[in-house]
Amino acid sequence: GIPVLIAFVVMKHQRNGTLHDPAVNRLWGFLHEPYESGFKYWELMLMVRRFAVALLSVALETSMLQAAITIIVLALLLAAHVFSRPYVSAKIDVLDFCGMCGSIGYVLAGMLLFPSVTKGAQGRICKED
Repeated sequence: GIPVLIAFVVMKHQRNGTLHDPAVNRLWGFLHEPYESGFKYWELMLMVRRFAVALLSVALETSMLQAAITIIVLALLLAAHVFSRPYVSAKIDVLDFCGMCGSIGYVLAGMLLFPSVTKGAQGRICKED
């Protein structure tokens, strides 16, 4: 769907040499303009990140397993972001970094406050209502 369209549009205009043409930028610039020259496809990475988190939230059976694997995936994606720093603006790099750290913190908080880790632990972490 959309990731294939993004890849197609960016590749087509890069191959034609029209990627930075003003007419092309008005229509498709949002796909590549915020990123450094070596990271024109980073928008695809963002879509993969969103898809992975959404898939993990529905594909795995237990909540704790979902949360643990989500943290691992987000940590790997955070490392990729820190290593590459894909945005032209350092402020946007920091903002994306903070957003990913917030997502990891949100999942960690959910793990810590989840009331029924197992039946035996019911109410030990959070009291049952």
